[in-house]
Amino acid sequence: MEAIYELRHREFDLLTSVAALHRLAKVSTESPGDPTDLVPRSLVSAVVAMVADPQAGGSFGLASTAWSLSRLLMCDLPLIDSIASAAIRRLTQLTCQDLSNFAWAFATLILVDVPFCNAISSEAIRKSSLYDP
Repeated sequence: MEAIYELRHREFDLLTSVAALHRLAKVSTESPGDPTDLVPRSLVSAVVAMVADPQAGGSFGLASTAWSLSRLLMCDLPLIDSIASAAIRRLTQLTCQDLSNFAWAFATLILVDVPFCNAISSEAIRKSSLYDP
């Protein structure tokens, strides 16, 4: 996989990179062996750099990337901190599904980032008031 990604990585924009990581995370549990063996480390680094880029508009890919890393059990704290920091900066842009995916991802990796968890909890409470019971 790494060789294929290295050969074709210039063709990967934000959308295709996030989608590729998400698909690899989904199929990883169906494959024998270490799930991270299927995922090119350079793809993970590129996706995190793209979604966490302060110049990137919107929140696309942040929660999906966190979900993918947790599905792969990739507890790379610098990468996760980068995603969490970007998510806090774009908190109001996150959907309810995004907030849910972040909560699941952090719980799966048994991560306790109190400021981040407080931020997504507050935003989830704020957003829940927008819906009729």
